[in-house]
Amino acid sequence: MTNYDQSIDDGLAEALQASEEVFTAHYGSNFCGTVWFADGKFWEAVYVFHELQQVISAESLPDLMKAVNDKYGWG
Repeated sequence: MTNYDQSIDDGLAEALQASEEVFTAHYGSNFCGTVWFADGKFWEAVYVFHELQQVISAESLPDLMKAVNDKYGWG
């Protein structure tokens, strides 16, 4: 997931859903997030200056990206 062009790699959702040991990163200009799938949802732990700010969940990766970016910035 990248804010550079607001894209999510093809197959990423499926890869995350396939194993609880798989995770990925989501980078913005003002934050860094760790993304995983658990309990039927996608989750992201959002860090700003190496400090956890919030854990956000959503039903889909696009919804998660929107929720995080709406709060922490689209840049």
